[in-house]
Amino acid sequence: MEMDAELNVEEEFSRFFKQEKYRSLIASAVAQRKKSIMVDHSDLISFNEELSHLIVEEPLKYLPILDRAAYKQLQVEDPEYASKIKEFKARVFNLPEKIPIREVRSSHLRKLIAIDGIIVRASAIKPMLKTAVFRCRNCGTRYRVEQNSSRLKVPEKCTSIQCRGRRSKFELVEEECDYIDYQLIGVQEKPEDLPPGQLPRVIDVGLKGDIVDRARPGDRVIITGILFAVQERGAEMPKKTSKMYLEAVSIETASKEPESLQITPEEERLFREMAKDPNIHQRLIESIAPSIYGLDHIKKAIMLLLFGGRPKQFPDGVKVRGDIHILLVGDPGTGKSQLLKYAAMIAPRGLYTSGRGSTAAGLCVSGDTLVYTDNGIVSIKEIVERNMRNGLLEIDDGVYVSREPKPIRILAPSKDLSEVEIHKAIQYYKLKAKEVVQIETVLGKSITLTGETPILCSNDGKTLEWKKASQVKIGDHIAFIAKIPEVEGNWRKCLLEFIGDDVFVEISQEKLEELLDKLSTKLGSLRNVAKLLNVDENCVYYLWRRGIASPKLKVLRKILEEAESSFEDIYPWIKSIFYKSYRGRERVKLPPYPNEVFMEFLGDIYSDGCLVKDPRKNESYTIHYSTGSLEDARNYIERVRELFGLDPKIERDKRERCYVVRFSNKVIARLLIGFGIPVGDKGKDLEIHPIIHVMPRKLIGAFLKQLFTNDGGIVRGKCVFFSTSSKRLAEQVDLLLRRFGIISSIRERRS
Repeated sequence: MEMDAELNVEEEFSRFFKQEKYRSLIASAVAQRKKSIMVDHSDLISFNEELSHLIVEEPLKYLPILDRAAYKQLQVEDPEYASKIKEFKARVFNLPEKIPIREVRSSHLRKLIAIDGIIVRASAIKPMLKTAVFRCRNCGTRYRVEQNSSRLKVPEKCTSIQCRGRRSKFELVEEECDYIDYQLIGVQEKPEDLPPGQLPRVIDVGLKGDIVDRARPGDRVIITGILFAVQERGAEMPKKTSKMYLEAVSIETASKEPESLQITPEEERLFREMAKDPNIHQRLIESIAPSIYGLDHIKKAIMLLLFGGRPKQFPDGVKVRGDIHILLVGDPGTGKSQLLKYAAMIAPRGLYTSGRGSTAAGLCVSGDTLVYTDNGIVSIKEIVERNMRNGLLEIDDGVYVSREPKPIRILAPSKDLSEVEIHKAIQYYKLKAKEVVQIETVLGKSITLTGETPILCSNDGKTLEWKKASQVKIGDHIAFIAKIPEVEGNWRKCLLEFIGDDVFVEISQEKLEELLDKLSTKLGSLRNVAKLLNVDENCVYYLWRRGIASPKLKVLRKILEEAESSFEDIYPWIKSIFYKSYRGRERVKLPPYPNEVFMEFLGDIYSDGCLVKDPRKNESYTIHYSTGSLEDARNYIERVRELFGLDPKIERDKRERCYVVRFSNKVIARLLIGFGIPVGDKGKDLEIHPIIHVMPRKLIGAFLKQLFTNDGGIVRGKCVFFSTSSKRLAEQVDLLLRRFGIISSIRERRS
């Protein structure tokens, strides 16, 4: 049936080539000894819309049929020429839609697509094997193997009587092989299609046969071809990712370089007459951007730029280039961009680019500078390094940008400097600056940046202006954000996500039974449910339903996923979380999400608490809290009791003259580690977990309250302070206070 369908399609294509237009094109190709003709896709749509769609959707199947139909018509038009070339290509062009290079996706794989762009590189033309002839080294039998893939295909074994199907070695008989021309080009997206701040993307395109060398670097082209994925390889093994590769079917040149233009005798006569005109210079000046009145001196400079001059070499060996550069400086709206666009339009290889795609190289701050983002308060170094992991590109000497930048939202002043707004960062730069400037303020805030980087200043304390960092003087006012607005971040993360999958979840029998019945209906039986969950059938049939055993968190997550439910839906039915230790079952309760009491508990541990690991036992932790106030210790115990259902005791440490609360629990320890508490000494590297920065103000307020209660105080009834050995923590607390409009200063206390 499938063969009959292909025959019907081939007959329909044969009818298409019998049209007068294509008979004429084939006859013309014969006269010029060409091996292909151009087939307009719009003609295919008019002839048979269904077939035109099939060619686009399944080109690997239907393009060869189209080629065969074209070759059959060639045999009718000129049998002698057809017998010589044996293959004739129908090169489809003019698809209804051209896809921007930036928008080529995996959904386009193995489909016929059209792209347009600028050729930026072209390899030398190489012979590529089309049909390889191999000779068996044992018996000399020859084998012809069609080469359809990127790798050389070799016969698996020799089938001759002498070799009897044994594996043998083969050698390539080059003089009997069939070759076609092959060229690899790089096509880059056009500057006018470039999004702000982005680097142009390039796609590799393979040209085969008579379309090689049709265009050169600098030409604007429209290429129709089949998109393939070429697997990338690592140092030792292939990667999961692939690189896009377009195998061209046709190539159209939208604009050519001057070398390929043919000047007619009539045009040459006109040029000679123009050269005799005494006012030719003025006429040329007036012809540049005629819609812009005046500016003759600028137009004259552009004219000289376009024509160029002759390079000179003086007797002493000094060479002077004939080409010149122009710098246009002027107020907005005076036509600078329009003049440049006009020059780019008439220059054969002219490209117009604006500040959108320009680099910000040279404008840089140090990596430890903190930025408020939708992922929390993080250093610029962390953001840049994260984006450089997928590859970086050197755009200047020692200046790198990310190949695949991922946008991030940051807080920054609005354009009119009237308020703070959320902006989107879309590119990341990395450079090693030779000289930097460090600016420190009386509030203890500091920033290190390159001299060219602008910083917002005020001379009179009222009006704001941007100054280069190198121009800032002692006594200048530096602007900073007094109140940071709400930043919507993904903070509402279930606490169960922090505690690992190997703990058990005690859930009400009725709810668990309801979920299992739902899965049983979906999968057909409880046996299938047990198989899906990779658990013993006794669990789903008996132990879980009777409350004798409980599922692990990993298994419960799988149940919820298959039942199209979530932890939020079942949380009211969760009784406890437990794990097995040498003390037996260790049970603990957890709130579903961070709440004010949990943030107060977290503030206690960040300030006067720590996490101690017992090296003698596997994953055994002690949560330690100490304070000089008995009331604070009692409040801490109340929080632990309310949050986790535990009842630790207060101990009196006479040597340290403080109150100590200690208890062990693996689940709570994992939770604290997940929220940024290090194991052991917190030391100078302690910093607030990013998820806390994007929480609502009431949760941040609860966290800060306990930080200041434990490690802060009031001086002379006027000044509120917080002390820490971690400078990073102090800077982060300073930024969190500005969520409430509270301005603080940072001071280093030397002992």
